[in-house]
Amino acid sequence: MVVYFVIPCYYDDDVLPSTGPVFLSKLHTLIDQSVIDEDSRVIFVNDGSTDRTWEQIEHLHEDDPHCIGINLSQNVGEQDATLAGLFYANVYADCCITMDSDLQDDINMVDQMIHLFAQGNEVVFGVRKSRKKDVLFEKVTSKLFYIVMRIAEPRSIPNHSSFRLMSKRTIEWLREFSEISFFLPVLVASFNLPYSIVYYDRLPRAAGLSGYNFKKRLKLGTNAFLSHIALRQGHPRKKAASNVKIQQILD
Repeated sequence: MVVYFVIPCYYDDDVLPSTGPVFLSKLHTLIDQSVIDEDSRVIFVNDGSTDRTWEQIEHLHEDDPHCIGINLSQNVGEQDATLAGLFYANVYADCCITMDSDLQDDINMVDQMIHLFAQGNEVVFGVRKSRKKDVLFEKVTSKLFYIVMRIAEPRSIPNHSSFRLMSKRTIEWLREFSEISFFLPVLVASFNLPYSIVYYDRLPRAAGLSGYNFKKRLKLGTNAFLSHIALRQGHPRKKAASNVKIQQILD
């Protein structure tokens, strides 16, 4: 089984020196245990960062050929950056696992995700057990966000964000939506493919601060809601930039 990790990165030069080796260490452990194939890889996608994020990815690639780097020509947002990595990986992988670069998602849960995929699940959603450690602002905005998303798509899964495993077929289905504005967690849930859920405790951010302030959360929620309402009505909303341009690939 060939598994690719797809990690979107945006201004993560303070994070990658500590989290990059963790992703690669986990990959090698799974390979050594014969859980996944030697051809499995970790892809870091630089989403137009102008700091030293790409330089950090280059260092990781130089140290370990199992690390692939994709450098986008401009910032396109987490959703499109993730898609760029998924579409590249899907040529080679049986399934892909998407995660945030800061490792707040519990990387040890990927073992269970891969096991569930081997049992026939096309998608495995990583879902937070609770939000006890969140500040009040995060608790309130997150609760409102998922209420709105359930209105837009009743099959959406509360407390699920970017941590998920997707089969090759799931990613091929995503290609049909590559010209519209969307929110991946809700769109994938709407496919109604065989799926399972793993529950995990959210971990402290490895370094730096979250880039999701109130303005960005509001914009994300509004776009996600309007996009999926439009999808249900059969009138997808066009993206401002329909093509994600890749500037450089390290493979």
